Amino acid sequence: MSNPIILTAEDAYRRFISGIRKASTRTVTPQVFNVYFNDACLDWQQSKLPLVEFNQKRIDDLELFRVVTDGTVYPYILTTSFPNTFPVPNNSPIITGQLMVSNTSSALLPLYRHGLNATFLDGDDVEFMADIMRSDQRGVTIWNPYRKATTNRPYYELVGGFIRLSGRIAVKMRLEYIRYPKLVTYDETTPLDPETNPTQNKEITDIAIRMFLENRGDPRYKSTLQEMMIRSQSS
Repeated sequence: MSNPIILTAEDAYRRFISGIRKASTRTVTPQVFNVYFNDACLDWQQSKLPLVEFNQKRIDDLELFRVVTDGTVYPYILTTSFPNTFPVPNNSPIITGQLMVSNTSSALLPLYRHGLNATFLDGDDVEFMADIMRSDQRGVTIWNPYRKATTNRPYYELVGGFIRLSGRIAVKMRLEYIRYPKLVTYDETTPLDPETNPTQNKEITDIAIRMFLENRGDPRYKSTLQEMMIRSQSS
């Protein structure tokens, strides 16, 4: 298989067809490719999300998807009608291939996939940090006087699509998170090209090829998977 630079949706489609040509007796339509590529993009991004190890390549790969609501590019997230309750942008319409959601400030924020951190601002615009209240620690936090939420030790938790703060009053939230990738569509009239770089596009396309071969039960899937696992060790 040749290794051309993948810049556009058409480039990715052609590489995809080249990669599966021995497994399929007919050309896969762009509509089928779109499904595989976008699914592969989600798998690729998931493999980069921080768990324990967060190496430099993962940081670089995810930088494109990092959203910061600090009033620079995206506005602070404002509290709702409930005090100390802030909506997480996790319900979205599809707008020209971008996954976006309305904020309480009437702005559009990219769709939330993975949280990184949150800080808060009080009525005087003083920014402060808060600890995450984990569900398995909630009982201890509430009843232990040394762990209970206070002005000097606030907590926040994610509940039902909202971040709730306790211990201190806030009116704005600065949220850092990883958004979903934009949708990629290959067609001859209005294609939506990948936002990722050529190296990332190749990785994603190879995942799409692997997924197709797996679904078709092609014996080449095992060798393709082994090759990708070897390459991923350096990622």
